[in-house]
Amino acid sequence: MATDELSGLKPNAVVPFRVGKEQAGESVRKWARGRWLSPGKFRKSAKPDKLAGIYVPAFSFDSKTDSAYVATLGRYYYTTRRVNGRTVRTRHVRYFTVRGNYSMAFDDVLVSASEKIDEASLSKLRSFGTNDSREYTQEYLSGYAASQYTKNGLTCWEEAKDIMRGRLRSAILSGYSYDVVSSFHISMRCNDITYKYLLIPVYVGHCSWRKKLYNFFVNGVNGAVTGKAPTSPLKVTGLVVLGIAVIVGLYFLFRWFGG
Repeated sequence: MATDELSGLKPNAVVPFRVGKEQAGESVRKWARGRWLSPGKFRKSAKPDKLAGIYVPAFSFDSKTDSAYVATLGRYYYTTRRVNGRTVRTRHVRYFTVRGNYSMAFDDVLVSASEKIDEASLSKLRSFGTNDSREYTQEYLSGYAASQYTKNGLTCWEEAKDIMRGRLRSAILSGYSYDVVSSFHISMRCNDITYKYLLIPVYVGHCSWRKKLYNFFVNGVNGAVTGKAPTSPLKVTGLVVLGIAVIVGLYFLFRWFGG
């Protein structure tokens, strides 16, 4: 068994691998085929190199929250005036303030405790179904690598609170009609906090393209994939040109109907 020493804090639980190595490799190939900004040859021929299963340490937090918030939002409104015989339409913003209290319960806020996988990548791989985790025993590590945590529980809890604040912001703002957010402040109080230190299953590897390596991660529970892929300069240029063409077209269409 290839494993780093799991010294120090021992996991409470483990989420077992449910996706086999062959299935994970096929998920990567399917993911590569869907990278439409990548070169065509990469999309057709990409295959995972050095695909390995690893148990990544993470903390999972549950908490109830009560929050007070205040925000300054804005709605667009328009005025028209005549300039040199043409009608000119100008956009303005009318700001207003909202405030209130909001309660929300969070279940399974997952934060990586290892530098082997960053938080952005982990968020794209959810969910790992940690509520179906098993009590940790070393037998689960057989055939897989495992790494020790590099971030302690308190550090991960601070990151979890940032995640919760972000979700609260989205939930609160969804209740208002607005076009812009000028400011948003929230005071969050957490209670009934519980956590688990657990191991989650991830496949890691890379695809090669023109002597460069592009790393990827595969969720060992559901086969979801995230990672880096090469981009085709020609396709990116075409997309930019198309975007400019759309903007120019909308500009002249607006001038035609506005004038």
